[in-house]
Amino acid sequence: MTIGKPFVFMAAALASNGGIGYKKGLPWSIPGDWQYFEDVTTKSYGDSESRSDEWSNVVILGRHSYEARPMLGEPLANRYNIVVSRNLEYDVKIRGNSPIAELVNSLDEAFDKADIMVKEDGRVFMLGGEELYRQSISLPQCTHILITNIYSSTPIPCDTFIPEIDPSVYQLVSHKELESFLKRKVPKGRQQYENFEYEFVLYVRK
Repeated sequence: MTIGKPFVFMAAALASNGGIGYKKGLPWSIPGDWQYFEDVTTKSYGDSESRSDEWSNVVILGRHSYEARPMLGEPLANRYNIVVSRNLEYDVKIRGNSPIAELVNSLDEAFDKADIMVKEDGRVFMLGGEELYRQSISLPQCTHILITNIYSSTPIPCDTFIPEIDPSVYQLVSHKELESFLKRKVPKGRQQYENFEYEFVLYVRK
C-alpha cells in the first residue's frame, strides 16, 4: 500500500470540536469554502494546466460521504472518484466510455488503485467520512492535511467528526507554505460569511 504522489487529507470542520457533518450532509453552506474545495481538487499540479474536460487528481471517499449532500451519489466531475464500500454491488453510477468512478472494498485497495490512476500532475485527496479519516490520518502515506476551520457565532449540531490532529506527528505550517503547496493564492486569515468565519490551513507530517 504505497502512494507515489502527495496524499492529502482534506476536510472542513468546526474549529471547536472537529464536527464535519450532520444527518448525512454538511452542517453549513459556505460558497467560499466550496469554491476552494473545487479549485484544489480539480487543478493540475504540473507545469501546465490540464484541459477542463480532463482529470488529474484522485479523490477517495466512503459510500456514506458519496451519498451525502451535496454529492448525492454522483461522481465529482473532473476528478477520478474511488468509492470505498463493503457492498461490492453498490452502484457508483459509472457512465460512458470514460468512467470517472470506481468501487473498492477497502482503504488498502483504494490506495493501490489511486496510485495507478493518479496522473503525473495530480494528487490524491481523502474526502471522508469519519471512519476513513480515522484510518488514514495515522498512516505514513498521509503527508498533508488541508483543513478549513469553521467558526460559528451560534451552536452547530454535528454527528460526525474528524480525529484530533496529533501535534507530535503533524505541524501547522505558514500561509506561505500553504500557497506554495497548492501552487495558488489562498485567502489569508479568517473570512466572513453570514454567521460563519472560516480559515484555510495546512498541516504537514513531520
